[in-house]
Amino acid sequence: MTTRLKRGHAYFEQGRVLDFEVEPGGVKSLVRGSEDYQCHLFFEPFSNMEWNESLDRLAFDDLSAAALLTAGRMPPQIEDFFIPSGRRLLPQAESDLELHCTCKDRAVPCKHLAATAYALAEKLDLDPWLLFLLRGRSADEVEKALVSRWNQDFTAEDEAVDQDSIGTSLEQQSVELNVDLFWANHLQAPILFPSHTNPKTGLTLERMAIPEPKIDQASWQKIFSAVYDQVSERAKKRTL
Repeated sequence: MTTRLKRGHAYFEQGRVLDFEVEPGGVKSLVRGSEDYQCHLFFEPFSNMEWNESLDRLAFDDLSAAALLTAGRMPPQIEDFFIPSGRRLLPQAESDLELHCTCKDRAVPCKHLAATAYALAEKLDLDPWLLFLLRGRSADEVEKALVSRWNQDFTAEDEAVDQDSIGTSLEQQSVELNVDLFWANHLQAPILFPSHTNPKTGLTLERMAIPEPKIDQASWQKIFSAVYDQVSERAKKRTL
């Protein structure tokens, strides 16, 4: 095994891995030895349910991880979002992969498959999004799925705000349509709107502070007292 891995690494460094391609669910390559050999590394794709569960966690459980992905970087904790669904992005055992080569070497992996694996490791370092493609989803599909989830969340919030606005609008409309009832004190709010049969005039002016810049208090109260009396008189007429 160790010898084949060393020879596979040498093949990789010598540029013998040709026509390398990562595709949904695996990798295929052409490796040149004594002749050209076709190699395949098969990864089991995730089911739609497994993808949806994992993407939900990735979109909402850790926004820092999602932000790294949208910036083209793979979060170091990426596996944490898939483990609850019983899956892992990276193979954990030999049984997690199916390896095939057209050479006559019965050992698995042979040096051609080892060279392909080294090529894959290099590709993943350069483009970590390929890790998703190995499990069945392209980088574009994963990114769109995340954006779609965020947009749905914002839409739900906007709809809630719209419903609140509609409710407020209806309340305002109700008050506007019943303005006469409002001034007649027919609303069920006796504490907020007590009877105005014997209002005490001038109380508001007494409680109001002198505006800035400071002016003569008597002059200021004289001016606004007349205005206050007129407003009070009109209010009393509306309640009769």
